[in-house]
Amino acid sequence: MTNVLAMEQVSYKRNLKTILQGVDLTLATGKIVGLLGENGAGKTTLMRLITGSAKGQGSIAVCGDTAMVQHKRHVSFTEQLRGFSANTKVERVVNFYRTVYPDFDGQRFEELVTFLQIDTTLKLSALSKGMKEKVIIALTLARQTQLYLLDEPFSGIDSISRKKIISSILKWKPTDATMVISDHYVSEIAPILDEVVIVKDQTIYAHKLSDEIREDYGIGIEAYYESLYEGASVMTSFGSLFKVLGMQRFRKMNDVAGLSLAAIFVSLLWSWFTTGISSGQVFSVTESWLGSASMVVWILLAIDNEHVYTRDTFRLIPVSDMKLYLTNLLASLSAFVYFGLIHLVLMGISARIDHKFLMDLTHGVADTPVQKALITMGLLIILVLVLMILIWTTISFAHLVVRTTGSFLPNIGRQIVNAILYLLIIYLVVRVLVYLFELVSHFGVSFQGDYSPFIFMISIFLGLAIVEAIINIFLLKKWGETIAN
Repeated sequence: MTNVLAMEQVSYKRNLKTILQGVDLTLATGKIVGLLGENGAGKTTLMRLITGSAKGQGSIAVCGDTAMVQHKRHVSFTEQLRGFSANTKVERVVNFYRTVYPDFDGQRFEELVTFLQIDTTLKLSALSKGMKEKVIIALTLARQTQLYLLDEPFSGIDSISRKKIISSILKWKPTDATMVISDHYVSEIAPILDEVVIVKDQTIYAHKLSDEIREDYGIGIEAYYESLYEGASVMTSFGSLFKVLGMQRFRKMNDVAGLSLAAIFVSLLWSWFTTGISSGQVFSVTESWLGSASMVVWILLAIDNEHVYTRDTFRLIPVSDMKLYLTNLLASLSAFVYFGLIHLVLMGISARIDHKFLMDLTHGVADTPVQKALITMGLLIILVLVLMILIWTTISFAHLVVRTTGSFLPNIGRQIVNAILYLLIIYLVVRVLVYLFELVSHFGVSFQGDYSPFIFMISIFLGLAIVEAIINIFLLKKWGETIAN
């Protein structure tokens, strides 16, 4: 028996990400093969490599030909008709196929049109998803080729029609041709499959005869396929979760930084045209705008934090409530640190421009030992970050308590609890501000080596944040509901 397909050590990368690697696959003629795997496993990529639409590494031979131009002659692929405008009629698409494919069998296509009940006078835009899939199936099977690649051909077709088409596949497949079907309706296509190829971990994980699976394992194809994924991680990893939560916030930081730069430039340009730029003005204008921007950043991150707890988009991600809460908090903190670095870079540039002014301004501090000054500034930065975490955990605490009381108390009782809670938060915020002012008064002492006020406040704030985080995770797990649609 000759082989219709032979792949040796085929690999494919896209945007520096490995999709497939070390793929070895041989298919004999006259078979119906099920290509199975999770979404994103690389099934479509594998088919596109065979057709030549995707360019990878390794050897691919179709009917003995390794030249990609010959693959096009041997392979019929269910492409999605993206080369045609939405206003194109189906009959014009058919004429295109008749013209460019010498192996297109018009009589067979008409039989398929009748069988699938396709109206060729309609425009592509007028077709439902299921009807468009039927058109694609008919066009693919109407060609007389050696290898048919059907990539999720039944995804939009209703159950009755799908079963009807699957049961008639043998009628439309030439005896000596091989058909590869990639589909998630495993139980429905299983009865017609001669072989099963499973894509997993970026390669061909298993290649079995259907009868071999049934005889050796005593189970069906679907059960065998699912068994290969038992024990595999189905939970979202920390890295993936941090990426989706963090990237949108980092983009916002870039937007705010860009707007701040524009505001600084416009302000300085206006001063230059009107009164001229005085000594120290570049530094003061930069600090003024970036200080305001930092407040905006804090508010935006606080809003993003709360959205994660109330939106199904995030709460349906398969992670524990603890991982969701802590990753969400870390994503906000990372974005805030990122904006802080931008802030420091811009302040450094402005300080360089106004260095004479700043030297005069800090003349009294110039004699402070560098090591003590750096330790003090480091403790101050840590204090600010811990304070941000505490404020975010406090907001989440208030938010989650309010939503929790809504599940147990009548409106009047809930309003009383909410009022008490908001008064408590206001009191805590005022107390924090008082402590900060007292800390500023010790700033000079800290430069002389007394770091106890900073360490004390960091410990208090961090302890409160940890306690609130534990309570928040508990509330999120027990009573934290999303906003109903």
